[in-house]
Amino acid sequence: VLKLSDGAGQMSKTSRVALRKEALKDILLSYSHVGNPEKAKMFFNSLGKGEADWMIPALANLWFEQGKNSEALYLYRLLLKEEPKSPKVPLRQARIVELAARLGDRDLVVHECKKLVEICMVSGGRKIEADVSKTKDKEFSTNYSADIQEARQLADAVIRRFATTWHSESTKTKNETTMKQSSELYELYLKLFAESKYGYTMKFNYGDLLFRMNEFEKAAKILMEVVYAKKGGKHEQEAIEDAVHAYDEAMQDATIKYPEKPKDTLPKETPLPPLLSEYVKAIDFYLTNFSQDAKYGPEIRYKSAKFYYDFNHLEESLKRFSIIIDKYPTHANAEVSVELTADIYNAYKDWVRMEECASKMIKRKALIQN
Repeated sequence: VLKLSDGAGQMSKTSRVALRKEALKDILLSYSHVGNPEKAKMFFNSLGKGEADWMIPALANLWFEQGKNSEALYLYRLLLKEEPKSPKVPLRQARIVELAARLGDRDLVVHECKKLVEICMVSGGRKIEADVSKTKDKEFSTNYSADIQEARQLADAVIRRFATTWHSESTKTKNETTMKQSSELYELYLKLFAESKYGYTMKFNYGDLLFRMNEFEKAAKILMEVVYAKKGGKHEQEAIEDAVHAYDEAMQDATIKYPEKPKDTLPKETPLPPLLSEYVKAIDFYLTNFSQDAKYGPEIRYKSAKFYYDFNHLEESLKRFSIIIDKYPTHANAEVSVELTADIYNAYKDWVRMEECASKMIKRKALIQN
């Protein structure tokens, strides 16, 4: 049929072109069933000059749809190598990610997702779009925009699917490799889609996973971003509770240098270290916004007061100790708060306030019983 379409004969040029096009489509379809990806380019070039230019991308797409994953993967990689500035690059890389997922190679999925995120971040598009913007072909520009949109949609769906699936799996199996792979995908997703409709929940999930991986300080920071992202949001309360817990765990591993307390002079106020400062912010947000104060209040209120006391923010620590004494007079931390309050007045040599405090405490039956 190709020879017939190439011959002069009695057919018009238009008819010959149409006949040749249909013949090439039939050859392409047949090749998709029996052909070798490594020999495809050479074979298509043998059919005529420039035929491989459209037949290779068409075959890659056909194999992608047919589920011939290894074959499609080979051709998409070939196209990325030979056409690095093509406006089709983002979509082709997105399909490589999907193919890696179909093949079940998790390390490859993560590797290719990293490439996809990099491409999508510069293609909205700095490197590729710069070339496209120079064209006067409106249809070409429109098609490019559609390709970018399709690539981003596919990237969103694929990265989100595997991040959450592997996260759920690792919760049951406790497999550290799966946790790490999932966390990498969450991080990649949030680089591109933090503002998407799934971004809020994905960030919360990421914080939860980091906590399970014992990356407590990082988990706390991510969870606080969730807290601040949406007032009254679906995950606000759980996020702040988990953040407080994460900061508490992070404190166990942290090396904190506490200032000395001189015996004969008033101690000098020292700024709280960043970790403690962020921990106090989390505590204050939790206690200000949620009613479970009775459950966690005595412990975390005391911790925040003690941080200020240890770094010689004496007036601030007095306010916090006072709340503990007033709200939880029977709690063990109330007794310690009284002692530290007295210690602060002693440091000030403020005997008047010392006496006023003592008189006030004596009148409280619950505190005296404690």
